[in-house]
Amino acid sequence: MSGNKINGVSGVDGFLAYLSDINRYMHKTYRAANFNMLFGHSLGGTLATYALLNKPELFNAYPIASPNYNINNGNFHKSLDMILKEKPEMIRSRFIYLTVGDQWQTENGFRAGDQKMDSIFKSSSSQKYYFRDSKGYGHNTTPTIAFVDGMSQIFSEWWHKSPDLRDSISGKNGDPATLVNQYYKRLSNWYGYTINPNAGDYQYYMGIAYLETKDYKTAAQYLNEGLKHYPNNADLLAVYGDALLGLNQPDKAKESYRKALRITTDQELIADINRKLKAM
Repeated sequence: MSGNKINGVSGVDGFLAYLSDINRYMHKTYRAANFNMLFGHSLGGTLATYALLNKPELFNAYPIASPNYNINNGNFHKSLDMILKEKPEMIRSRFIYLTVGDQWQTENGFRAGDQKMDSIFKSSSSQKYYFRDSKGYGHNTTPTIAFVDGMSQIFSEWWHKSPDLRDSISGKNGDPATLVNQYYKRLSNWYGYTINPNAGDYQYYMGIAYLETKDYKTAAQYLNEGLKHYPNNADLLAVYGDALLGLNQPDKAKESYRKALRITTDQELIADINRKLKAM
């Protein structure tokens, strides 16, 4: 790097400004999670690292494959080392996945620089940094590793903790809603943005779990909360109708059932709701 540019490449800061504009548009236009990721391979991986070191606020995660850190006389290594000494939390708060292969001339030309960068990243003791030495892979095949394994590592908290949540609830190891909320609070703290329970969690763990114990009031409370996040989820509406029926509110139950019927194409659910309406 020379100043705010990579030698031999023009407009890197302008390109990051463009990505920032796209990011704002996406979040303004679509219901996107407040978690942004920049995937980079080869010189794109060099760009992703430049973004991490110079505009860390733009992205939360960086899967990087076979970047070229040899350019600009090793300034990438020096910049990272300096940031870790002055602002280590800037690196520790970001999810970084780095991989490099060992096949063919191009990849082996980048390998030493990438391994040196790995050793500097590891010195940060970050729990959100992952490195894979992709032996047997070349420059054109490491992106598949970075994408598949990178995503698995970055989102590993989802995979590792989800069975714990299911087992805790099925084993009756606490109040179901409390267990769900604790689980999503941990995820939110780890990933740095608010993550709400999904529709299935509201339906099964915060709805049906209480219906089974005839705690209709609590079931209705959490199902109503879930419908604020997922207002057009027919399964939630149907279970909410069950809770309202248990609370002896047949008119409101019918309203919820009928709304579910207008939405769903699930023939089994349609038949089940129609049986309940007919019996009322």
